Amino acid sequence: MSHQPPVKQSFFLLAVLVFLLASCAPDPYKTVSTTVQVTFQEDSFTPRQWKVPSGEQIELKLDNSTGTPRSWLLMAHPVEVPLQDADREFIYFEAEVPANTTQSLFFNAPNAPGEYDILLDPSAEAEDGWVGKLIVYQTSFLKETGHFPAP
Repeated sequence: MSHQPPVKQSFFLLAVLVFLLASCAPDPYKTVSTTVQVTFQEDSFTPRQWKVPSGEQIELKLDNSTGTPRSWLLMAHPVEVPLQDADREFIYFEAEVPANTTQSLFFNAPNAPGEYDILLDPSAEAEDGWVGKLIVYQTSFLKETGHFPAP
């Protein structure tokens, strides 16, 4: 004869397990910042995505220790890469960093929440991996939930 635990005990154990698993999940808003940092290597860049609050002034820090000038293009509309001349009208913000240079620039994040493509080599093919993502969160939501980045 097998012994079945009472339903209340099983429910309680399941609830505790769900709570423990949820507490281990990373906070998706933890990395929302008003600073975007980009480090260029010879054949890549890090990080691959950035999270910012909507409409806020963002400091863009570009660290290019390579021998090649690099770009950071925030696109207002998805485009195919390599970037065509006709698609340049969809550039929301553009920054260039010379070879072996570190610089800081400022721009205002888009007001509309969503995911925006970042092109780091507008002449590269899609499979070359020179596309990143800027994830824009609604500022009012971040403030209401206590996730707005500290200055």
